[in-house]
Amino acid sequence: MRINIKNNKTYSAEEIRRANDIANPALDKIWAMQWLSDCIHKKDEAKIETYNEYVSTLTQTYEVILVVAGREERASIKAVIDLFDPKEGYPEIVFMPLNFSISDYASVLRRLENKTVALLAVSIMEESLELRCAYSVAKHFVTSQANKAKISPEICVIYSERSRTIKEDAFENEYTKIEVSHRTDPSYLANTDPVIFILKLMGADVEAYIRGFYDCVSAPEWDTNLPLIAYRMIEFENKGIIVESWQKEYEEIAKWFARPDIRASHRQIHMPSPSLDNECLRICIGGREAYEDLMTPSFDGCDEDGSLQLLLNRERDEHFAALECESFAVELDTNDAEDIGELVAFLQMTQSIEFLI
Repeated sequence: MRINIKNNKTYSAEEIRRANDIANPALDKIWAMQWLSDCIHKKDEAKIETYNEYVSTLTQTYEVILVVAGREERASIKAVIDLFDPKEGYPEIVFMPLNFSISDYASVLRRLENKTVALLAVSIMEESLELRCAYSVAKHFVTSQANKAKISPEICVIYSERSRTIKEDAFENEYTKIEVSHRTDPSYLANTDPVIFILKLMGADVEAYIRGFYDCVSAPEWDTNLPLIAYRMIEFENKGIIVESWQKEYEEIAKWFARPDIRASHRQIHMPSPSLDNECLRICIGGREAYEDLMTPSFDGCDEDGSLQLLLNRERDEHFAALECESFAVELDTNDAEDIGELVAFLQMTQSIEFLI
């Protein structure tokens, strides 16, 4: 495993066995999930090359891919793609707001006024009112921009049979369509078409990412020590769980993992942040390497080499060592796509176990 998993408590062999015993029924259910089945049978890997021609056309033509997605789909997609550094020469990925805020809509659309924009809609479930609103506004904007340039609008829809309004619109107008299985869970899209397609549009090494994802899912340690965090999360359900992130690129996956929207006792906080809660379980998700470091001037407490990333690593390590509550740290040493795939798979497996027990 390329993930570094640290804990500040020593667990006995009996506790490890108990974690496995509790996790086993959940693991049996997870094996039946669409995303895991696709991973084990490498159906996700087979999808990568199918998009090459279309992705090439989009990346050569458009400066921005405007994404409209439902709440769960959006959270699952951003949890993954934010971990990757956008490559030069590839379109910027911009998400439409999923609310009714005029200022939020206006801020996005004004920024895109003088750019070439294609629309990608992701609709796995029947659409909410806010998703229908976002799609309608985005489609109108992209169509208007295309009409001004006297070209056809480029709209692609990723849908399942459970989608209704957006799917019907795509068929009626003969937009580019990508169908996913009706068994696709909108909260678990890490190795499915929406994430694979968007990562391709970003120029990411999708093959390495999927390879790392597979390596984690198929790791034999799921029968030994890997279910431990899920087990401890269940034990702390009433006391509370805090998921920490110290870097912007890890914030979305920390939010997705915490799921405070459906777990009243779960919180996600961006560090450093003061907290006096010593009764909860804390989980820190982060990386020890930055895509781009910043060298700071000398100041009291700075890193001796002037590295902001090394300062962050030092402060995070000291914070973790000083925690009085039971805690785990899940970290990557590098930003390699294969390592990212392994991290995402580990967190998705862990969350699935916790939810299914």
